[in-house]
Amino acid sequence: MARGAVGRWVISGVGVDVALFQSNSQTTVDRADSAAYFYYGSALIIADHCYQGFDRIESCYKGMTAYVETASGVQQYVCVDAFQGSNTGAELLDPQGRNVAQYNGGNIICYTCLSTGWQNVMIVVFAPVG
Repeated sequence: MARGAVGRWVISGVGVDVALFQSNSQTTVDRADSAAYFYYGSALIIADHCYQGFDRIESCYKGMTAYVETASGVQQYVCVDAFQGSNTGAELLDPQGRNVAQYNGGNIICYTCLSTGWQNVMIVVFAPVG
């Protein structure tokens, strides 16, 4: 695990394996092997740059598994939704204009910018297993 990281986020099926830092700062996502990990409403967010390999989440699909590995153990997740949304700078919105902060608590929401600009994002929702 990277120094100072709270864990690692792994989606083996698409080749994502990144250190998680409890932060929502731009500096965190700008570093290599460093994703922001923070609460947004009742959901946990994992955010990283598309050009650092996080664009691979565009290949996630319902039923795909992932996990968070921490010093205290491993928590498995399953993908329950994947879609293109938007980033207003203040909110992450699904295609219907709903703020993803209102999604069920306990979920992890991954997002990254699409190549068309920071306002266009890929959002993937993972629910805990068990």
